[in-house]
Amino acid sequence: MTGKQIRLAMDAIPHGFKDYNSATKQQKKEYAELSCREMINSIMIYGNINSPYNEKEDKLNNYLEERWQERGMFYVPRKRIIELVKEQQADFAKAVVKSGVYTDYEGCTYNTCVWADEM
Repeated sequence: MTGKQIRLAMDAIPHGFKDYNSATKQQKKEYAELSCREMINSIMIYGNINSPYNEKEDKLNNYLEERWQERGMFYVPRKRIIELVKEQQADFAKAVVKSGVYTDYEGCTYNTCVWADEM
């Protein structure tokens, strides 16, 4: 999923963060997976396409490892995270990352990603 597709899917879930406790189990699962996709994208934007998951070592990036281990609001099973990584890598391969596009007041620079559906 591209960044735009993720945002549209998140917006379509009626609960958002304001009413999380009344969301259905399916809505919570969908929101957690979409959030995980966002994290995968961020990892690739600031690393490389293989940064989220090292298949040879069967090791997830530390940020994704936390999502697998914690059983909180954004819990996604490890097996599903690996599936999401592979799906995101397919879309990311068609994207263009631009480095140092934004600079904040502290001088930190930020990258951006232009997805295929935004070109």
